[in-house]
Amino acid sequence: MSIRILALLSVLVLGFAACGGDEEDPEPKQQNNGPHAWCTEPPAPSSPVTETQMTTEYPEATGGTIVDGTYELTRFEIYPPDSSDDSVRARLLQFDKGTIASVMKDGNSTTVIGGTYTTSGNTITVQVTCPQKTQFTLKYSVSGDEFWFQPPDENNVQVYVRQP
Repeated sequence: MSIRILALLSVLVLGFAACGGDEEDPEPKQQNNGPHAWCTEPPAPSSPVTETQMTTEYPEATGGTIVDGTYELTRFEIYPPDSSDDSVRARLLQFDKGTIASVMKDGNSTTVIGGTYTTSGNTITVQVTCPQKTQFTLKYSVSGDEFWFQPPDENNVQVYVRQP
């Protein structure tokens, strides 16, 4: 996985304590309404997920309508020619009326981001405002309650499922 994409994903989707500094194993906190509340009081990320090695071709992103809600990472798929490793991740995403927040714990590193997003076709552009201003664009797909992030120049798909 390229360092550029790892850094990009760490700045988003991926995130937890960057709004309040890195912590090892932060204590779960009560979720507040609205993505930007996560920047000061982030919820606990999802259950840990290991990488899954796929043998099929990398899927085409299809876009779709993103339904507001909280999404939990359930799969982190690696496609050929890349290979899976022993990385473990726990992540949450929240979409709410054009805003996005992400809590990401990768190993002992935790990051939080918040901002706004727009979609066009099969791309999502995120304007990050917390912890600092930046912008990035990823491919995505929506299928039922699933939301997939597909980073550029990477052979992985991050599959999130909307929570009830």
